[in-house]
Amino acid sequence: MWKQSDFKHNHLETLQFTGFEAQEKHMAFVRLVMERATNLKTIILADVEPCGYCGFAYGPTSSLIASRYPKNEDEKELTVKQLKAEPSSAQIIMRR
Repeated sequence: MWKQSDFKHNHLETLQFTGFEAQEKHMAFVRLVMERATNLKTIILADVEPCGYCGFAYGPTSSLIASRYPKNEDEKELTVKQLKAEPSSAQIIMRR
């Protein structure tokens, strides 16, 4: 849990969030960054990536946990629309 302040970040241009899930805690984090990063141009929301060495991943191909990453174009569009409710000119890219 963090306390909000009037802090503004002036240098962050790209946010890449790997392991993004369309659940409230992740959405709230992205919204907070959108609000605080005044020069944010690009937000990349990606699903879990497999290990570069062994290929193992906790995510949609793993039976250990189920990913909540948007599964189709409609879910992706809805997620972007919900995030764009915050005033920001940042481009949002959904990458699987």
